[in-house]
Amino acid sequence: MRTFAILFTLLVACRGEEPKDTSSSDTGEPAEDSVATVDADGDGFDADVDCDDTEASVYPGAAETCDGVDNNCDGSVDEGLLSTWYLDADGDGEGDPDRDSEDCARPEDHVEGNGDCNDLDPEVHPNASEVCDGVDNDCDGATDEDDATDVATWYQDADGDGFGVDDTTETACNEPAGYALVGGDCDDADPAYHPGASEADCTDPADYNCDGSVGYADADGDGFAACEDCDDAVATTYEGAEETCDGVDNDCDSLVDSDDPDVTGTTAYYGDADGDGYGGQQFQVAACEAPAGYVTNSDDCDDVDSASHPGASEVCDGADNDCDADVDEGVGSTWYQDSDSDGFGNGASPPCPVMRPAGMWATPWTATTSARPPTPAPTRSVTRWTTTATARWTRTRSTPRPGTSTGTPMATEALRAAPPLAMHRQGTRTTLQTATMQTAR
Repeated sequence: MRTFAILFTLLVACRGEEPKDTSSSDTGEPAEDSVATVDADGDGFDADVDCDDTEASVYPGAAETCDGVDNNCDGSVDEGLLSTWYLDADGDGEGDPDRDSEDCARPEDHVEGNGDCNDLDPEVHPNASEVCDGVDNDCDGATDEDDATDVATWYQDADGDGFGVDDTTETACNEPAGYALVGGDCDDADPAYHPGASEADCTDPADYNCDGSVGYADADGDGFAACEDCDDAVATTYEGAEETCDGVDNDCDSLVDSDDPDVTGTTAYYGDADGDGYGGQQFQVAACEAPAGYVTNSDDCDDVDSASHPGASEVCDGADNDCDADVDEGVGSTWYQDSDSDGFGNGASPPCPVMRPAGMWATPWTATTSARPPTPAPTRSVTRWTTTATARWTRTRSTPRPGTSTGTPMATEALRAAPPLAMHRQGTRTTLQTATMQTAR
């Protein structure tokens, strides 16, 4: 009995009232003795619901941005923000539909379009023009369509002579059966009739070559039948006619203008070797048109020197630069003999060459010149100089008077141009390049 009483008491104690919730007050605020939540990034969401409590921009309901992060904590990354890009290997602006990738920004060598049917050929893409080459250039699934840019026109050729009629045509890249690429057939039922057919029989009235005339006709009235005339539309063109400079084979010998040795009405042209616009007389041809390097005049007096021609400026070089038959006229300087090398001369020499000859000076010596140096004892010397003209110079030799330091003229010697060391031929005259001056004995 005692045991029963104890069990009853325990049962009653176990079925007593459930413990009250003391985690919050009646107002819903956390009780002072409850455990505090954790929100490390301060975004208003504790770590239990925030999928990244170290980043304030990441929390449930945040705006998703394309940054490779699940910003709104929905378990997906960059959802709704990715684009599909296609590799454009040939750089024609269209990508390969079988080589794509998803990214927020366009990767290098990728494009949005994916219509390229051959991404290894930049000439093949949806915007390309179709041409007749056996390739689907515009990626429309068809090859060499009739709208190709270089499509050909074909003419129906019923007689199979290679020439079709002009009023029945087709356009296609490839030759349709029963068609020819050339039209103009005037009788498509007879292969003997077509452009270019022979009309050798001058008695045959048929127009085999479809040119509107027949072999025995003389359309231009020049006395020659069409089968014998190389141009039966021009009366001045026939066998034996005079060949003239008009770009036409007048005499029907297959030679035109200057190619025909019998041509008349030609012009004389002269070779212009130096290209100064003036020809020489060494080379002359008669032709209908000027050959390369030829001009209509022969006024050049030196056709290997472009500085010499009519109207050129005369310079002191021993050449007739302006082709007026005079040499070095109006140019040059006057030089004076300077035997004692004191810088003063006392005898004039001819005006050329431009370079001062050895032993000559540009300032004459006069009796009033003070402090004239003594004249050195006479010596023989050989002086070399370069010029393009033959000249004669005079040297004065002096010996001192007894008891004085000045000399008096005793004799003169002629300096003549020796045979040139080198010369070249210019047109019809010879120009000296280098000469030797020496005293004459």
